[in-house]
Amino acid sequence: THPSGISFEAVCPLPGEELRKDGITDMANCRVFLSNYRIVIVTQNRHGVCSIPLIGIDSIEAFDETLKIICKDGRIFK
Repeated sequence: THPSGISFEAVCPLPGEELRKDGITDMANCRVFLSNYRIVIVTQNRHGVCSIPLIGIDSIEAFDETLKIICKDGRIFK
């Protein structure tokens, strides 16, 4: 179990939203959930939560234990 102990149900799934197969990734400081609608990132201390709709994502870069999500509106999440 990840140190955060957080499950997908704890991030309040939207109506009709389903976690994709292999849709949970544990990283060094967070847990990443991938559903059919969005990416949800929750930090270990549960203070940081980020919900990004898949339709708004331009590109994703992953290297080592770092994830960089670039959105179509110019926002960048690291």
